Amino acid sequence: MEIRRRPPPGLRDLALSCFIKPILQCADLPSVKSFLELLPENLKQPLYKKLKLNTSTENSNFQQIGNIFGCFLSSVWKNIVLEDNIYSHPQIIHFALKNIKVCAGLERFEVGSRISNQNLDDVKTSLLHVSTLQSITSIKLNIGFKVLKSNDDLSKFILNLETSKIRELMIPYVSLDKRSIDALLKLKSLKILSLDNSEMSTVHVVQLLTGLPDLLSLSAVWGRTNRVLPAISSLTESNKLNLKHLFLREPPRIRMTSLQNQLQNLTNIKMVWNILEIIGMNLLYLIQLSIKIQETLNKLTSLELLECEFLHPATLDPVARQPNLKHLSIINSDVIGDEMFFEVPELASSPFSALQTLHVEGNITSPLVLYLTEKSKLLETVHIKSTNSKLDGYMFNHFYVYPKSFLKSFQVEFISHKQDDIIKTLEQIALQSPSLVAIGCLQGLGNVSEEQKIKLKCFIKNNNMNIDVQ
Repeated sequence: MEIRRRPPPGLRDLALSCFIKPILQCADLPSVKSFLELLPENLKQPLYKKLKLNTSTENSNFQQIGNIFGCFLSSVWKNIVLEDNIYSHPQIIHFALKNIKVCAGLERFEVGSRISNQNLDDVKTSLLHVSTLQSITSIKLNIGFKVLKSNDDLSKFILNLETSKIRELMIPYVSLDKRSIDALLKLKSLKILSLDNSEMSTVHVVQLLTGLPDLLSLSAVWGRTNRVLPAISSLTESNKLNLKHLFLREPPRIRMTSLQNQLQNLTNIKMVWNILEIIGMNLLYLIQLSIKIQETLNKLTSLELLECEFLHPATLDPVARQPNLKHLSIINSDVIGDEMFFEVPELASSPFSALQTLHVEGNITSPLVLYLTEKSKLLETVHIKSTNSKLDGYMFNHFYVYPKSFLKSFQVEFISHKQDDIIKTLEQIALQSPSLVAIGCLQGLGNVSEEQKIKLKCFIKNNNMNIDVQ
């Protein structure tokens, strides 16, 4: 009887570490590929993880890195998910995707929303190959609307999937015409289909429900309305659907019991409706209203302020105190100064403590920027598009004085009082933010010279940072 002992994890890690440097320095890519093919399957995944960690911190030869990861694509992966940090640099994605044609057995292809615009052509070219693979079972394109802009591109992509085993397809924010719907109806193996915020009619949804009888989940959210329920209610009771899952953005306006004949297999309803949208409101009233709706505000996770009046730290204070608010969007709201108050009330000491995403479009002031961001330690995304506002660059100094460990995207557009201030600030933010993958937007920084913009790009490059300067 033969007894085999599994090597201790520490010994295995040490052995894998010995391969890292030779692989990164190897100029003969066929040799790398041959080595990976000989490597036992249970060691490929740990080696890939170690290679990612080493690459993201020490290596800057993006072409070599991309080609090496391309070797992994061809010899290891059945799944490609372009979302993690190693794929954050445009050149790495470019060279890695050049090898995608050797992925004959690819099953899952997913492209996240953070992929740089520089790689859109690379993704589009990859889709031409991926969509023809018989092995592909899942495609998620969070940037589908960027690479499948025309109806011709979209319908061609869907038609290519007809010979595949596709079971899951996610393509939000696209425009679906008759050709695209007809192409979708040919994908009889589909189980999960997500077309959220895509241009389509209720008639199209009815066609998909009745024409794809094996569908377990169909999501067609538009804003806060799901088109699926109205489509189901238009069917007769004799139309038995196979749907098991429903996703809603607000409580249904029709009684679910009235649809029980059509949805006999329904097992799960997911409802996300603690997302508050306020349009055209006088925010002074929010101070009074917050006392009456405090219980609701405590459950708030996302807030959208659209074209509201009297925007000021004091009027945002009731919202700033909410412990679960993770996403805040402020669009085209009217800003006021301290002079509008006889006495500015005492503000929260740690406003927006749980905030992860901040999106601002329209006028804003330096005090507002400071109030929104200074104490928000969990911020991942900051997008401020305020091209007509004059702000002090030092308003963002706290981003590097007290670095935000989770910050991934920092993009601001405004007029800087001093052009040197904002460029130096962006340099320091890039230097002190370990998770950052995108910074800018330089084209929207008014009063900043081209020379200063080039200086920032050179700073990023000279410090070997994997940051996309936009």
